[in-house]
Amino acid sequence: MTLPSKEAYKVLWQKAEQTGELQLHTERLKDLLNEQFPPEVWVVDKLLPDEGVTILSGSPGSFKTWLYMEIAVKVAKGELAFGHFNTKQTGVLVIDEESGKRRLQKRFVQLGATEEVPIHYLSRVGYKMNQLYANAIAQKARELSAGLIIFDSFTRFNGADENASGDMSQLMDYYRQLADAGFSVLILHHNRKGMAGQTNPAMEMRGSSDILASADCHIAVNRVGQSEFVKLTQTKNRDVWESVPFELRFHDNASEFEYVGSGKSATELHREHLDAVKDYVANNPGHSKRQLQKLVKENTGLKVGQTKIGELLDELIAKQELDMAFGERNSYKYYPLEDGSAAKTQ
Repeated sequence: MTLPSKEAYKVLWQKAEQTGELQLHTERLKDLLNEQFPPEVWVVDKLLPDEGVTILSGSPGSFKTWLYMEIAVKVAKGELAFGHFNTKQTGVLVIDEESGKRRLQKRFVQLGATEEVPIHYLSRVGYKMNQLYANAIAQKARELSAGLIIFDSFTRFNGADENASGDMSQLMDYYRQLADAGFSVLILHHNRKGMAGQTNPAMEMRGSSDILASADCHIAVNRVGQSEFVKLTQTKNRDVWESVPFELRFHDNASEFEYVGSGKSATELHREHLDAVKDYVANNPGHSKRQLQKLVKENTGLKVGQTKIGELLDELIAKQELDMAFGERNSYKYYPLEDGSAAKTQ
């Protein structure tokens, strides 16, 4: 049996609402395992998936606009983005509700865009995202052979409550439809005020968690003070392991971002957190978990919460990198492995 398309599913649902009966069409796992899919394609290697939704979020003044504009130019030319990441050459459609024509012109010129570069745009038309607008954007992008569609910024296309999960789920579905239609979608979004520098950059993004949940990729942007340096951290990637955080440099007269280098991976940072807790216990044996949660936080400079410190202690015990002994007041005490056996016999 051939399954219906997504549009056909909508028709079936509408009929079911009228008749009170809904017939479900299922597929066999055997058919899925034998299906041949094309290889994964990236518009910007490991950062922007083809046929996917990516969110680029940051605080005001964190170079978000400059970043998307360089991505647009490099993708349109088929050149390395940030001098480091391969791109798939395609036309670009920019839906701008932030910058306006004058600023777009000035910045695109600085970034080396010329008349021949296949970048097209709409600027400050004021439309909110809905089904009619999404359909029109898809049609225009096909006409222009634009494989990348960029929205600046999320809040300008949203006529609903940013913190309402139902509203945001519906809104993100319009962007998902564009991805399902074969486009790479890049959405710029703002961070909450006063949230810069949190241990989890994904939590800095404004609005309902459904926004992040609906995206295929998320890249958090944090400018280092008011310097020329900006750090990009990929907090989510549905298709591959998240990229290692990396830094870029951009100055007043630059024509592109300079790739400075990559930071530590999430795995490396996690191992550092484990070692910091392990070392503290080695130097300060015989404390309970509750005591250690407070002491490690106060004395190591580890930038994680007390709950996380408790989880790190549990993991170290599970990995047999720390030992526990039942002590006074009905609580377990933590020791380095070499001290654990002696502690238990006391």
